[in-house]
Parts: sequence; C-alpha cells; structure tokens
Amino acid sequence: MALGPDISKPSNVWDITQNRQLQQARRRLYFIPRNQGLLSAFTTCCCLVFMMTFLETSRVLIPSKVVSKRDLHLLTEGFTNDLQVKEGDDGDTPLSDQRPHRPRAVVVGFSHCGAYAIMSALSVHPHLVVNKKNVYFFSGNQTTEWYLSQMPPSLDHQTTVDLSTSTIQHKAAIKRLKAFNETVKIIVVICDPVARMLNKYLAEQKHQSAKTRFEKLDEREIVQRFIDTIFTTKNGTPAVRTDLISGDYFKHFIDLYQAFPRRQVHVVEQRRFFDNPSNELSKLHKFLRVTPLSHTADIQYDSLSNKLCYNASVWRRMCVPEILKNVSQMFVPEYNDHFRKLRQFLAPFNKRLYIYLETSFGWL
Repeated sequence: MALGPDISKPSNVWDITQNRQLQQARRRLYFIPRNQGLLSAFTTCCCLVFMMTFLETSRVLIPSKVVSKRDLHLLTEGFTNDLQVKEGDDGDTPLSDQRPHRPRAVVVGFSHCGAYAIMSALSVHPHLVVNKKNVYFFSGNQTTEWYLSQMPPSLDHQTTVDLSTSTIQHKAAIKRLKAFNETVKIIVVICDPVARMLNKYLAEQKHQSAKTRFEKLDEREIVQRFIDTIFTTKNGTPAVRTDLISGDYFKHFIDLYQAFPRRQVHVVEQRRFFDNPSNELSKLHKFLRVTPLSHTADIQYDSLSNKLCYNASVWRRMCVPEILKNVSQMFVPEYNDHFRKLRQFLAPFNKRLYIYLETSFGWL
C-alpha cells in the first residue's frame, strides 16, 4: 500500500490543461494568416476603388484630346490665323480669345451688284464675322500676313466672311484663292448686266464729282451722259460700243468652276435677294453652315427709299441706303430704243449663263 499522495491524477489534469492551452494557441496561430489575407484583400480593393475613381475623374476633367496652347498653335498654323487682336478693342469676350482668322467664305464678285448690303445683312448673325472692306488681296500683290491683319477679330467657332469682289474677274486671282484655301466657301453676287453697267458708271462719275458737279445732275442728265458713253451712231441709228461692255458673266463662271466644285459656290441674284431677303438670307445661312435666324423676316427692302433695313440687334435697326438704281425707272421712254439695244446685245451672254447655271434671272 502506498503511503504518499497519488500524483498521477493531478499530472493528468495538468496535461489536459496544457493541451487545451496549446490547442487555443494553435487556433490563434491558424487564424492569424487568414486574417492577414482578408486584410490584404480589403486593402487591395480599397486601392482599386481609389484608382478607378481617380482615373474616371481625370477622364471627365481632362479629355484625352486636349492639347497645350503651343501644340494647338502648331497644329492649326496655316488653317486658323493666330494674329493677336489689338489691345483696347471693345467686346464682352476676353481679348486673348479673339484673333483674326482666315476667312472660310469669300464674296468673289461682282462689283456694283449690292454685295455690301448683303454682307451687312450677314453680319447680324452671331456666328458670322464679316469684313465689309474690299481689300483686293487675291487680285493684288500683298503678303498673306498683311491680308490676315485686315480681317476683323473673331472666335474659333465663328466664320469669317471676306469681301473681294474683283476676284472672279481675274483667272490668276481665282487660282490664288484656291492656293490660299481650297475648301473656302464662295459667294457670287450677280445682277442685271444693264443695271450693273449703269451703277458702275454712276460710281465712277461720283468719284469725279468735284470736277463734273455730278451730284447736282438729275437722273435724266445722268442717263443721257451714260448713253453718250456707251453708244455711238452708225447710219443715224444708235449702236453699242462693244469695247465698253462688261456684262458677260458666263466666261468668269467658267474660270471659277474650273478651280472649285459647284458645291462650294453659292450664287445670289441681287433682285431676288431684295424682293425676298428673308428667304435668300436663310439660304446663305445654310450654305455657310450656320443656323438660320428666327428673325430674318425682319429684313425688308424699301423700294421707295431704295434701302435694305434689318434689325442689327434687339434694340437697333439699321438701313443700307442707295443700294442700286432702278434701271427701268431711269430709262425714260425716249431712251427705250437704247435700252432695247443693250438688252439685245447682252441676250446671248445671258442665255449661256442661264444654261450653265441651270436657272433664269429674267434679264432677257
């Protein structure tokens, strides 16, 4: 019989306790890697969400196609001109955003057909910037830099329209225009050749009014002087001096269409424009790819005062005076024979033009 205490039982209890503690420690050690994996996965997801948010925000705020001002200047050099606008110009737009641009449209002819009045009506549109000054660049010998310096300041989204009415009458000028901008939109303003000759004569005589006191003459005396200039007498009957007649539009359109496709050319007949200015102006707007204005109906031609009037703004109405003289009213009955002979002389040219343009203007 053993006399001492039975220590095997407490030893077993101790072992069991140690085993439990070891198992709990093992469990803790087992879960540590699993927790680290979850923590790493959570951290990775947060990083991905942050990066995706950053990239999406960057894409919205900084479009991929944006380039620096320097690169934009290099890319657009030769297409949009970057001459800086002069300091002190008035306007609501910052000066740094306005500069002379190459004209995207040019009125190439004809002189003495009311082109200035039509340009004035075009200038009302907010997306059109019109140069009403005839600079004769394409038929002259000035530099491109000089020409662009003559253009009014405009914004990038606006279309500059230039006036160069002598261009169509010179084949070399047409070629120079194509070399300058082969995609330019071309506007040709034409009118009754007889009316054009008379108005050209009036303009030339007014230029010399200091010597001839032309402004004091009445219309009857003006027509008489015009007839004396254009006509000569053969066998007692009036005959046209063909060397002084310049009413053949046809040959100039031939030169124009050899250089430019018809889709780039828009023809405006002066009388049609003044008879229905809102309709003709809407056609011009569509040709220039700007939205036609809703108030074009406000443009009216007053035949009594010989003025084209339009709303330049909500509060300002403008009129262009002395557009063209009415030939039918100036040729009084005693000059009907001269008027008829002029019509007969110009009829073959007009017929060819009608066939070529596939329209009739009622000049015969």
